Amino acid sequence: MISVLLVDDHLMVRGGIRMILERQPDMEVVGEASTGVDAVALALRLQPTVATIDVNLPDMDGIDVLLRIKACAPQIRVLMLTGSSNDQCLLRALQAGALGYVLKEGSSTDLVRAVRAVAHGELIVVWPGNDTSIELLVATARLQLEPPRHSVLTQREREVLRMVASGYSNVVMANQLGISAKTVDTHRTHLMEKLGLHSRADLTRYALQHGYLSGIDMHAG
Repeated sequence: MISVLLVDDHLMVRGGIRMILERQPDMEVVGEASTGVDAVALALRLQPTVATIDVNLPDMDGIDVLLRIKACAPQIRVLMLTGSSNDQCLLRALQAGALGYVLKEGSSTDLVRAVRAVAHGELIVVWPGNDTSIELLVATARLQLEPPRHSVLTQREREVLRMVASGYSNVVMANQLGISAKTVDTHRTHLMEKLGLHSRADLTRYALQHGYLSGIDMHAG
């Protein structure tokens, strides 16, 4: 169940959002706040899956509320709501750690989709029209959320990556690692699949870019 905290200083807006979300079988509104101070206190007490926060609150900026919540409870995921399409505000929100950004003029379908995406740790921005600069901004933020691809490599795959990039043949790698040449080839295939690469040259470039060749003998036979 996705638990949601609603933060907005307009009672009717909160009521409308509550009605939309509670129609969903996988969502439950667990609290409401009309000020930033109350929002932070409720977020820490209720520990919701998602907090939907209005950008403009009477006592503080909604993004400041986001920062305070994330500082104390980083596991709470935040969806920012706003009435204006201000790209600088969007940038600030993403930099502060918001996973979602939705205009209030959007549809109920947009809202539900955004809450569900944010709850699952996905970045979502519902923005009017096709703005290339916004698309680039969101794409950059999405990349920053993704763990480095090399973090999913096993220790043996890292060893093979270093040796492939250093120019070792399969036979030499097999002898040094104490495995068969066929197993080396399997590791290399897995490397390319995990890293989204397609050739030995791609692996070499990747290793160079990510510091895998430091301290490696580049003149191996």
